[in-house]
Amino acid sequence: MKRLLMILPLLLVVGQAAAIERHDMSKMTCEEVKAALQSEHSAILRSPSSRVPGMMRSDKYVSDRLSCGAPPNWPMDTKIKTRDGSCVVYRCSQRTRNGPLT
Repeated sequence: MKRLLMILPLLLVVGQAAAIERHDMSKMTCEEVKAALQSEHSAILRSPSSRVPGMMRSDKYVSDRLSCGAPPNWPMDTKIKTRDGSCVVYRCSQRTRNGPLT
């Protein structure tokens, strides 16, 4: 019983992390990216690496400035490459007194 009580919080965290959708932003238009973020509130957007062939880069993006949670997480306007050009979305970044960590 004690083991179950210790494992239960971990399972809840893992379940939430698995629920985040992943999208390839290089195959989506800006409008499609923004619609996905609006409906899901947060998503992992992936794109091919410009430095390493065959490698995908990914990061978590959110629908609005309130979706980052409490400090030290702050929303930052970020320009991403989409199929139809570039698009401005929000990415949560941890900030310190010296500036952003990510």
